[in-house]
Amino acid sequence: MKKSIREKISGRIIIVGVMMFFASVALSYGLFIPKMEQDAVNGAGDTNAEVIKTIDRQIAFVQDYTENLALSVAQNQEILRYFEIPSTQAKNVASLHLNNLISYEGTVRCVLIADESGVMLDSLNKVEKEDRELVKSKWYKKLRSTTYGRGVSEVYQVDINNTSHYTAAYLKNFYYGNKKYTYTVFMDLNDMIRDFQVLAGKQLDYAAIADSEKKIFISVGDKKWEKQAVVAAASDQMNTLEAVAGGTGFVKTSLNSKWSVISYVADKTIFMSFSFYVVGIMTVLFLFTLVTLGILSKAIGNILKPLSELSGSMEEVAKGNLDCKLTQFPEDEIGMLSRTFNQMTVDLKDSLELLAKKERQEQQIRFSLLISQIDPHFIYNTINSINYLARRGRCNDVIKVNSALISILQDRLRVNDIQVTDTIANERKVVEQYLVIERYMYDGDLEVSWKIENELMTEQIPKNMIQPLVENALFHGLIDEESGELNGKIEIEIQRDEKDLILRVSDNGIGMSEDRLKAVREEIYQPEERGKKIGLSNIGRRLYYLYGSSDGIRIESGENEGTRITLKFKGEYFEEH
Repeated sequence: MKKSIREKISGRIIIVGVMMFFASVALSYGLFIPKMEQDAVNGAGDTNAEVIKTIDRQIAFVQDYTENLALSVAQNQEILRYFEIPSTQAKNVASLHLNNLISYEGTVRCVLIADESGVMLDSLNKVEKEDRELVKSKWYKKLRSTTYGRGVSEVYQVDINNTSHYTAAYLKNFYYGNKKYTYTVFMDLNDMIRDFQVLAGKQLDYAAIADSEKKIFISVGDKKWEKQAVVAAASDQMNTLEAVAGGTGFVKTSLNSKWSVISYVADKTIFMSFSFYVVGIMTVLFLFTLVTLGILSKAIGNILKPLSELSGSMEEVAKGNLDCKLTQFPEDEIGMLSRTFNQMTVDLKDSLELLAKKERQEQQIRFSLLISQIDPHFIYNTINSINYLARRGRCNDVIKVNSALISILQDRLRVNDIQVTDTIANERKVVEQYLVIERYMYDGDLEVSWKIENELMTEQIPKNMIQPLVENALFHGLIDEESGELNGKIEIEIQRDEKDLILRVSDNGIGMSEDRLKAVREEIYQPEERGKKIGLSNIGRRLYYLYGSSDGIRIESGENEGTRITLKFKGEYFEEH
């Protein structure tokens, strides 16, 4: 009696599955990974906070420095005498004394002192044009106008000895003997920025510092976070930690300087920070599973091999490969299934080939019927034109129009089989003969221009696509309904776009309003009413039969701006046919 595959492997698979499930869940996600992930996020947040501390230390240093400097100036008569009686000589002496009071330790670059009347004294040391521009800014004037105003300016760059220096100014008002003095200390931020770049570059995927005006002046890391950082800097967030797409974001704002540090760390980076431990855990689990499965592998290997081959063959069939065959047929349910599968692929392949052949035939017939809608309609209009000319005794014109009609009919009669496409050259001849007919029908000045490279003339495009678009341009854009005259310009252009061909028919006629344009676009997907004009709907349905959608047609128009219709012919279709 044959033993079923369920009886052979069910008991063993249950034991192995339960052991692997509980071991991996309990050890990995239940105990270690969540805590490691949180620790990694906290570590990134600590880096963000450390940058803020660095900024606060520098601002605090400058604040203390300014206090000490103000105290020293208050005790220096030579400096105060200049503000009482300003003169060039007094300024030189005062600037020299101010310069001696300043200790340049890399952070402070220069100092400016101004009294309430606008008299200003500088430290004679590295005062640049940009620094002097700052004391003319709204920020400076606003803080200077307050009683005890103080604050940090936005960050700007100064070029000194061909080296760019990031600079921010700290401003504070002091009073000596009921007279107000404004101290502006200019900080060199280059050392701080270098520390920031080293610290943030090692721990974070992206970090940026925004100044008191909420403008980012320095950033490091992956620029994909730039937009999010700009939005975060412009917001009123003070201290936040939030999950963002692909990672975690941190915002830390200094209460002292109003500067903010915005940083992001990607989920991948967080994982990599504790991946060593995860690899260790997974190694233990792998070894445990390997030992367990090793005991059972010999017993179930021969059973699972035919099933694996069957599964692989079924995947190949799902991908469209119907030529795959199974060669092993064990004496159990898998063997019976394998034989049935082989027969099924043979039957399925025959059925699909028959259906594909039938579908191609039916599609060509439907396409041909759509083309045939245009010919009777065109002939009907042409015969009306001949009658019109005959009633007016224009015999020579009747002969010319009739000759043009015969030329078009000869083009149609030369097709011996169902023909979906034709060359661009033949399609152009049809349109030119059609225009001969219309010019005899209507008075006026019609200009037609062709923009087609000679190398494209032998290319195949869907048959009878150009003429309906030209007819549409004439009757809906260029013919004056009151005078019956045909005036304007039509441009017919065909270009290559990689494998595709793009057809554009443009006119400079009356165009369409937005409502009319919307209605025309909707008509593309609606069947024509019997006996009415055959045009865009017919073209839309033929594009659908060729490519499976009507997306290849686009209409652009505006009132008194003309109309342009664009068709895309996909090259893949013509390669397959």
